Amino acid sequence: MHPILADVTVTAIDLYKTLADIIGAGPLPCNEAPDSRSLLGLLAGEETFSDPVLHHSTIKGDLAIRWDQWKLIPGTKELFDLKNDLQELENLYEEYPAVVQKLSEKMDEIVTGVNNRENRTKEGSIPNIC
Repeated sequence: MHPILADVTVTAIDLYKTLADIIGAGPLPCNEAPDSRSLLGLLAGEETFSDPVLHHSTIKGDLAIRWDQWKLIPGTKELFDLKNDLQELENLYEEYPAVVQKLSEKMDEIVTGVNNRENRTKEGSIPNIC
């Protein structure tokens, strides 16, 4: 693994803006791949980021958040330390209530932001370029 990416959560969504940057297609409209991040600066060693990432984590579609070493799946009350338990065998939900609280709040903040953005997009109130 690339040493810069060792502690960074990236997703396939990030390929969108990364490829757009490679071919010089930016800046993209605000509602085009709004959750994508370009990885070019990261890969070049010029920037770092540790943004939380939301994703579906179970077959039932439970929403999860990954941030730093932690993965929280609130719907199933699961918390994993991915730095020490990549296979997600030890549920630490009860042992780290402060981490659960912090990740839950961040997840709520992100979901609220996404919902607000979607509503503004439907209303046509998001400008073309950020």
